[in-house]
Amino acid sequence: MPNAAEDADNADKLMPTGTLEMRGGVVGPDSGVVFVNIGDVHPDNAGVGMKSGDVVFAIGDLFLHIAVALLHIAAFPLAGERSFLLLRHRLYASAALPMKLDSHQHFWRYDAAQYPWIPQGTPLHRDWLPGDLAPLLAAAGLDGCIAVQARQTVEESRWLLELAEHHAIIKGVVGWVDLRAAKVGEELAALARHPRFVGVRHVVQDEPDDGFMLGADFLRGIGELRAHKLTYDLLVVPRQLPAAIAVVKRFPEQPFVLDHIAKPPIKAGTLSPWREQIRELAQAPNVLCKVSGMVTEADVKAWQ
Repeated sequence: MPNAAEDADNADKLMPTGTLEMRGGVVGPDSGVVFVNIGDVHPDNAGVGMKSGDVVFAIGDLFLHIAVALLHIAAFPLAGERSFLLLRHRLYASAALPMKLDSHQHFWRYDAAQYPWIPQGTPLHRDWLPGDLAPLLAAAGLDGCIAVQARQTVEESRWLLELAEHHAIIKGVVGWVDLRAAKVGEELAALARHPRFVGVRHVVQDEPDDGFMLGADFLRGIGELRAHKLTYDLLVVPRQLPAAIAVVKRFPEQPFVLDHIAKPPIKAGTLSPWREQIRELAQAPNVLCKVSGMVTEADVKAWQ
């Protein structure tokens, strides 16, 4: 029999949302439930974000209530009131309706040594914390956000999780772990015990080796993520897309999220081979994409 308290805790594991699933489905933001096109409603097809025992609904909460009514008819006489209530709790928890989330937010207490990439004198050159974001989310009609790492330290991952414990707007944390470390599995297990830890990101765009992700140690770390129901954020630039495509194909059951559409050279106006490579990546059913970050790659004053 399911444990209701355990289910409630596990229901908090969620996918980063505000993203587009490239094959046409829509990712539900809560309880690890994936809302997909009607033809895709099957755990093997839904793929991304699924958990064992999740119930997937693609056509609204009307069917959820019908399902609960049928459950009452079928299960109540056999299982009794307490067991029925636990089953009902699990059903509702697994089929939570989607929220509207900002899928990519950074928080920091500014320190020049920790954030050397932040230009001094710019709007970024200050502390940015959940209290600054909350009124903006409310004004935009959003329910919360996903906090994403901005430093490659496990300490920052833990700090973001502490923020999530005190600020309800943070629905999930995509943190950093050294995926090449010998004990990466232990580190992931420790962080994944927190219900808001939902994914891992490495700043691959700053790696000089275009094939960085194809290293044996890094691939071994990627292989550890699925056991903890964690996504991996692909932060790459166009020259690294061939390696990203190879990694995604190597791990067809691992959910990936492409950040900032791989930062195409909009300012230069040379969209090839990015355009062809992004189309190839889009064929993978386990990849989602954040349509974001384009402003930083464009001439914003002249961009039409």
